[in-house]
Amino acid sequence: MTTASRNSVSVWPGITAQRPYRIKAIGLVLFILFSSCACSVNEGGSKSYRPAISSVCFIDRGNIWLVSYKGELIHLENGRVAEPKFTNEGAAVDFINKDVGWMLLQTGSLLQTLNGGLDWKEIGRLPSISAGGKPFRTYPLDLRFVDDRVGWITASTNILRSEDGGRTWSVWDFHDANVVSGMMIVDQREIWAVTKTAKVFHTVDGGQNWEVKQLPSIRVGDESYPRSIAIDRTGRIWVGNLRSRSTVAVSSDGGQTWSEREMPVMSDILRLTAIQFAPDGTGRAAFALISKGDAPTQLSLLISENNGDTWEVSHDVKLPFRPVEINFVSDTEGYLISASDIAVTKDAGATWQILFSLESGN
Repeated sequence: MTTASRNSVSVWPGITAQRPYRIKAIGLVLFILFSSCACSVNEGGSKSYRPAISSVCFIDRGNIWLVSYKGELIHLENGRVAEPKFTNEGAAVDFINKDVGWMLLQTGSLLQTLNGGLDWKEIGRLPSISAGGKPFRTYPLDLRFVDDRVGWITASTNILRSEDGGRTWSVWDFHDANVVSGMMIVDQREIWAVTKTAKVFHTVDGGQNWEVKQLPSIRVGDESYPRSIAIDRTGRIWVGNLRSRSTVAVSSDGGQTWSEREMPVMSDILRLTAIQFAPDGTGRAAFALISKGDAPTQLSLLISENNGDTWEVSHDVKLPFRPVEINFVSDTEGYLISASDIAVTKDAGATWQILFSLESGN
């Protein structure tokens, strides 16, 4: 790396980032899903909310990375924007701890940092995928690393896997399955993925073999498709729709058969933002009632104390924005992500405070 000035570092051609304050590891490492870094990716391209948040990675309570729809890489330290913040062709970001992280550019280049974002270095390029040569921000994208060696990417109709820290990638193209809309990593060799055509993909050998199942209970269509997927403590798989239904599909036999579960939410226009299960068996599900115009959005938080056997509404709250994702890091603390805002709750979802707004940069 070449130094651009005394207080800045050249991180990539055309990218210059101011050096941030060095961070101390604080707080609770996220346990949501099966990664030390619970990351989520939104549906890009929402005309109502540009510039949108396209990728978010939570490392700990005071350490959050995100990429905007415009390609900006932004680092939040304890709720404040910290350098580096620069504009380029970012598409997705992921960290496995406070030091080691990756950023995928829209051009297909993959950058890595080993010092918490102070320096970035290109380590490889993604192979060609079936997206017509379009930039990586033009379709739903998810980048997640299990450790410093194994990483997974879903992009368009493709699933990619790396075993060497992102330097080379294997590609599987499921062109008949439409866009991959959700992914859940179990470990280095096992993942689950769902698609807009209500198909479930599962591999336990790092992608050498895939089992594909159709979800008969989930309606296929532009306004209603599976997106959220989780595994509870007993191994049941839960798949939920993005919109329009309060039902989820559940499998107790490793995805061979599926049953429909009605959730206690009364509405016809819903957005399922997340299904989550903590290691102790506590389950959380979040549904948002999408209102018209500028009316507040209603968020229904459901909780299960018995590993998903029964669910109860814990909170019904009004929000100033339309949520896309939700992540709880403890019984009381959680983060809500919209197309351009991040909000935090410290009272189990009863109240929410905006932590960061991309449109204002604060």
